[in-house]
Amino acid sequence: MTIISGTLRDALGNPINGALLLRAKRTTSNVIQDTCIRIETVNGKYSLNLQPCEYDVVLAVDGYNKNQLGTIQILADTPNGSLNDLLINPKTGEQVTPEILQQMIEYRDQTKHYAETVDLSTVVKIGDGGLLSTTKTVPDPLSTDLYTGFYRYNRESINTPVNATMGYIMKISWNASDSVVMAFTYNSDKAYFGFKDKSTGVIKYEEFITTANSTVDSNGFYKKSSPIVRLFGSENINPAEGFTQSGCGLVNHLATGVTVKRVDVGHYEVHGSLGFAREGWYITLPEDANGNKKFFAEYSCNDGVITVKTYTRKFSTKLCEIVAGDPIDITDGRWIDLRLEMPTTPNDDNV
Repeated sequence: MTIISGTLRDALGNPINGALLLRAKRTTSNVIQDTCIRIETVNGKYSLNLQPCEYDVVLAVDGYNKNQLGTIQILADTPNGSLNDLLINPKTGEQVTPEILQQMIEYRDQTKHYAETVDLSTVVKIGDGGLLSTTKTVPDPLSTDLYTGFYRYNRESINTPVNATMGYIMKISWNASDSVVMAFTYNSDKAYFGFKDKSTGVIKYEEFITTANSTVDSNGFYKKSSPIVRLFGSENINPAEGFTQSGCGLVNHLATGVTVKRVDVGHYEVHGSLGFAREGWYITLPEDANGNKKFFAEYSCNDGVITVKTYTRKFSTKLCEIVAGDPIDITDGRWIDLRLEMPTTPNDDNV
């Protein structure tokens, strides 16, 4: 704050006893517009601690009309003084430079100095490492000539993910010979982590587990995905991320076109595929906490139509095993996972 102090005197030099009124002309960080300060003078003496702002100054003396003395402006670096000093020689923003502006000028000068002395050969330019420009195609993403950056590979490139004809690489290097990459295949949902095995010199790519290549079965376990159908007991199904409802089932994007219907109690059909997956798992039933199946199921495939029938579990003393009991719908809130074989589409060639 700035201290404004002094003695009010008339033209004959006599002290003026009265009241000084100061009204803020605008709002600042510490002052509200139109708020007023009133201070009584004693033998003409006054003293004010003022926040930076612009003030109208009025003198009120008993028996006389109020007298508008003028306007004063207090800045962050306005020196202490009297009303006379400020009213006679008002300071403007051009005459008194606030401290923050002085700092900005110093920073500007320092930046200019650094810009004039920097070695331009050490500056990262647009396009370096694929930054801020179209990524460039490289013949070998794991080449020791390539450092950290973003690149593109095509059919002619080597050391790329298996069966991936085109894609993009994010490379991280810590020296010329040691680096790792993340590879994203073009027009597909596959992503890989790639590196060079130092013991064998072999380039390895491991596929990331994502919602595109895995699924969580009705028992909460991750399994390899592909075309997946979740078979429910009715069409009253809660939505699931990555799946679309089709009748009494949910299908992922790889099983688009597959339809599921409930024929009767515990009797379901799946249409639109080539049948169960030919490799790996193809059906998973829900289990209880002890690992027991929630119900008994029979399933078959004829001419691409998958039929699933569910029953209560019954123990056969003759066979000493669990067999089918009465037909029963799939337990509410649970489902059967079916992994399918789908017809080949033209888009499959892009992977």
